[in-house]
Amino acid sequence: MGGMSSMVDAATGLLSEWGISVAPVEGGGPEPRVELRRAGSRAVYLLRQSRPVETATWQRSQTSAGHEPVLHLIRHATQAQSEELRDLGVEYLDSSGNAHLHFGDVFVDVRGRRPRERGRRPTGQNPFSGRRSRVAFVLLAWPQLWEATNQEIADAAGVSMGTAHQGRLMLREAGLDRGSRQAELLDRWSAAWIASIGAKLTLGRFHARSLEVQKVSANDPMFCSGEAAVADLVRPISLLLYVPALQPRLAAVNRWRTDGPNNVTLREAFWSEPGAGLPEVQGIPAAPWPLVYADLRGAADPRLHDVARVVRERHVDPA
Repeated sequence: MGGMSSMVDAATGLLSEWGISVAPVEGGGPEPRVELRRAGSRAVYLLRQSRPVETATWQRSQTSAGHEPVLHLIRHATQAQSEELRDLGVEYLDSSGNAHLHFGDVFVDVRGRRPRERGRRPTGQNPFSGRRSRVAFVLLAWPQLWEATNQEIADAAGVSMGTAHQGRLMLREAGLDRGSRQAELLDRWSAAWIASIGAKLTLGRFHARSLEVQKVSANDPMFCSGEAAVADLVRPISLLLYVPALQPRLAAVNRWRTDGPNNVTLREAFWSEPGAGLPEVQGIPAAPWPLVYADLRGAADPRLHDVARVVRERHVDPA
């Protein structure tokens, strides 16, 4: 399970199944300290990589020198080993999903799961479906997040830490974390976005006489995408905006109507940028470039497909 950060990531992924979040705690020695939380229960543990050994050794290692409980991370515990560890009161997680853990009102006791085959996943899962697609998106938009913590990825993508862990892991197992495969990652993510995911985030469609936008409040988050984000390449005739939520007053302030041909679309802005601000277009920041590319590529207007290729060339190194 590697170094300290990988140990924390491993615990995060395993514990997410039971709705338990993991937060690193500063200080301590060479072994990471984490706080586990679920609802109103929380506890600080020392994470330790271990393997099923002599009973006496486990008994001596149940608490750290600072009297904090130890949560053992092991590769796999057999049914017999799981029962013995439970009888000893040893708290542990293994990579197969077996566990014994008790803090506050939380009690987890899972035994009998078999080791997972390398690379095998439940049928129907892929890194570009559901909320995992958001993880792929932020890794495309901000590649520095490949080396970030699960919490940082979760914050950027607007997903749980478990989803962040699973999404990044699946992409890495597919080899899509290598810079040489950025184009493939973009193609596969954008295809899923165009096929269904983007449309599911639609909050409303309107008709506007003017594409000039007035915010309800100057501080309201709002991002433009599609042709409105590349006015230097094409003259926009429609407006695609991403906002955190639909504000009824936004349509009223801009005199948008629900009758007539739609030329304004609002979608949910689910991400949070981890770095500096994005360039502004008519006072509204552009959405992250992978989203602009996907929205252009998926547009019904064929003239925007050539524009999408230009956006791609600006950001993706040629293979």
